Amino acid sequence: MDSDDDRSRRSSLIDLKSVITLVASSSGSLLGNAKVHVAAACVQILYAGFQILASAALSNGASRTVFPVFRNVLATAPLGIIAFFVERRVRPTLTFTKCSQLLCGGLIGVCLNQLLFLTGLYYTSATFASTIQNLTPALTFVVAVLFGIEKIQLRKLEGQAKILGVLVGMGGATLIALYKGPSIIDGDGFLLSITSADKEHVGLSSYLSLEMGVLCLLGNCITWAIWLILQGPILRDYPAYLSAMALTYLFGSVQLAIVAVCFERDLDVWAATFYSDLPALLYGGLVASGVAMTLQGWCAFEGGPVLVAAYQPLQTILVAILSSLVLHETFYLGSLIGGLFVIIGLYLVVWGKAREWKLYRMLERQKGSPIQSSLQSLVVEQGLSEPLLQ
Repeated sequence: MDSDDDRSRRSSLIDLKSVITLVASSSGSLLGNAKVHVAAACVQILYAGFQILASAALSNGASRTVFPVFRNVLATAPLGIIAFFVERRVRPTLTFTKCSQLLCGGLIGVCLNQLLFLTGLYYTSATFASTIQNLTPALTFVVAVLFGIEKIQLRKLEGQAKILGVLVGMGGATLIALYKGPSIIDGDGFLLSITSADKEHVGLSSYLSLEMGVLCLLGNCITWAIWLILQGPILRDYPAYLSAMALTYLFGSVQLAIVAVCFERDLDVWAATFYSDLPALLYGGLVASGVAMTLQGWCAFEGGPVLVAAYQPLQTILVAILSSLVLHETFYLGSLIGGLFVIIGLYLVVWGKAREWKLYRMLERQKGSPIQSSLQSLVVEQGLSEPLLQ
C-alpha cells in the first residue's frame, strides 16, 4: 500500500511539475513574441524619423550624392568597432570570393539603393517614398522567382495570393504615379473634408518629375529586394553578421564617394552638406543604418521576415502624419487610394508566405522527431500536437 501511495504521489508531483513547466514555457514564449513585436514596431518608427529628416535635408539643399557618403561613413565607424571586439573569435578569413560578395552587397544594398532612394525622395515626398516601399516584399518575391529561388504555384491558394498581391501592389504604385486628385491633408494639418478648390494646374515638368521619382523609388525597392536575397549566400560564406554589415557599409561608402566626386567636385557643397545637415546625418548613420537595421535583422531572425514586413505600413502612417505636421507636405487622394492598394498587395504576399511557412512546419512535424523531455511526453499523451501558445 505504501509503495502504491508513493507512486501515486510521485506521479502527481510529476504531473504538477509538467503543468508548471508548460505554463512557464508558454509565458516565456508569449513574452518573447511581445519583445519581437515591440522591436519590429520600433524599427518602423526609427525609419519613419529618418524619412522626415532626409526629406528636410534635401529640401534645405543637401547634395543627393554627398549626403549618403557621410551617412554611411558615420554608420561604418561605430559598427566596425563593435564588430571587431564582439566577433573577433568567430570572424572568418576574408578571401577573394567573400570580399567580392561583400563588395557586390555594398554596390547593390548601399550605393545604388541609397542613391535611388534619395533621388526618388527628392522628386516626390517622404509620404510617397514610404508608400512605395511597401512594395518591397512583393518585388522580393518577383526577384526570387527570376533567380529561381521561388516557384510560381498557380494551383495553390498561397501562390495565387502572392501573384495577386504583386499585381495589386504594382497597380497601386501606378495609380500613385498617374493620379493626383484633390488634397485631403494640406500643409497646415489635417483637413476633415475634401475640398474641390484644390484642382491646381500641374505642368508637364511636374508630372515628369513625379514619374521619375516613382521610377527611382521602384528601383530602390528592387535593389533592396536583391540585397535581401544576397544576404543568404553572403552570411553562409561569412557567418559574422556585424562584421559583414560593417564591411558592406565600408565598400558602399567607397563606391558612393567615387560617385559623389564625379558629380560634386565643389568642396563647399561637401562642407555645407556636412555642417548644415549634421543632425540628419548622425540620425541616418547611427540610428537608421546602425540601430534600426541591426534591430531589423534580429527581428527577422527571431520572428521571421514575414513579421518584419507586416509592420511596414506603420512607417507609412507615421510618415504621412509627420510630413504634414513637420514638413507641411500635401497628401492627395490618389496617394491615399494607391497606398491602400499597395498595402493590400503587401498583406496578400505576406499572407501567402506565412501560409507556405506554416505548411512547411507541419510537414517537418509529420516527419517525426525524438521526444526529449517529460513535458513533450505529457503533451503527446494529452493529444496536443503543438504548444498552446507560440
